[in-house]
Amino acid sequence: MQTPNSDNQNPDIVFELALSPAFNRDGICFAARSSGLYRSADGGKTWQYLYNRINPASPLPTTSIALSHSFANDGVIYAAVPGGILRSDNGGIDWTVATLPTPTPTITTLCISPEHGNDGLLFAGTLEDGVFRSSDRGATWAAVNIGLFDYPIASLAVSPNFSSDKMLFAGCSSGIFLSQNGGLGWRDIPTWRARNSAVSALACSPDFANDQTLFAAAEDDGLFCSTDLGSSWTKLAEAAQTGAISRIILSPNFTHDRQVILLNNDAILLTDALASGWQTRWQNPDDESSLLCLAGPLGGSFDDPFLVGTSAGAILKV
Repeated sequence: MQTPNSDNQNPDIVFELALSPAFNRDGICFAARSSGLYRSADGGKTWQYLYNRINPASPLPTTSIALSHSFANDGVIYAAVPGGILRSDNGGIDWTVATLPTPTPTITTLCISPEHGNDGLLFAGTLEDGVFRSSDRGATWAAVNIGLFDYPIASLAVSPNFSSDKMLFAGCSSGIFLSQNGGLGWRDIPTWRARNSAVSALACSPDFANDQTLFAAAEDDGLFCSTDLGSSWTKLAEAAQTGAISRIILSPNFTHDRQVILLNNDAILLTDALASGWQTRWQNPDDESSLLCLAGPLGGSFDDPFLVGTSAGAILKV
């Protein structure tokens, strides 16, 4: 698989990977890297640099990306870069820039409303400055931290039923915070705070409106599941020995098979939400690199390959 130039001294780190919602038809995916943003139209075999129209004087590290749920029709993609957030309406060919309030935060994650085409909502989690919200399709941004007393944001998860319930979750160094008004205000979830563990990843069930199921990865303590908006938690898997879980992906058929894919520093893991423990789906053969991001599955089930990005700059299909 072709990747941009990288070497041991200056690896082109892969911070995030994202697939087009119509990937099975268009084969489009994106890679956010130290050197910028790249697009593939052949399932990740070859990659095209996307910042040529911007022509930055130096590499423009891209730490997070978010695609519209209607990407196949509207071509909307957002990219987090130092000092701002870029927006493209044509799949990454042309860009507009929104500058964030100074001092400019470091963005750790972007999260887009499922109804983005109608409500224009987009959220950004930051390293030290909490959550930012845009209600005009990324043109302007404002900090929305009322009730949020822990500002390093590791992950955001939006309810699939956001248009009705307005729910958004934030994973922080001290716990999990819930917004029930579209990110304007927050409250912490006491049952997790009592656990005294940082949250490294979050994910909502695709049937969240009915099952209220939320998954949370405790940085040092494994994977947990709540079916009552965080009032109680069930531990599904012990912490892996090789580091915190950085990504949770639910099966495309989750409501039936209850399968969950997890990514940690050196492996892709598979667990069952109805059982406990996990099995290794794929082990990183490179002891000198860490696994940083995951996208997929590339087909219709967990039996299909995933794309994984590493700290050494590799993008692998596994």
